[in-house]
Amino acid sequence: MSAGRNGNEANTENIGRELAQFLQDDQCRHKTVSAIEILYTAKRRTQKWRKVWLRDNGDMALAEFLANELDQDYESGYGTQQVDGLVWFDDNSWLERREYDGAEW
Repeated sequence: MSAGRNGNEANTENIGRELAQFLQDDQCRHKTVSAIEILYTAKRRTQKWRKVWLRDNGDMALAEFLANELDQDYESGYGTQQVDGLVWFDDNSWLERREYDGAEW
């Protein structure tokens, strides 16, 4: 956690570490990830990027993608959603993180 503007505390998370932990959860750890798409937009839109990982591409292992390509801290407290994305599994299920009109799902 780091100090925010005006001395307020700002909650920070790391995209890659957070997703890696989530994929180790009981509901996900027995599934095979087939693709990931993550969209990141920094507060005040100073930085914006899109990262995609495909298992069939073979260029990079999933753990390497999470640790290196998604090594990005973001403010996870109240305010605008900074991280959107999809994770697809081989069994045709998926995880989704989006925001619409201030509501996150």
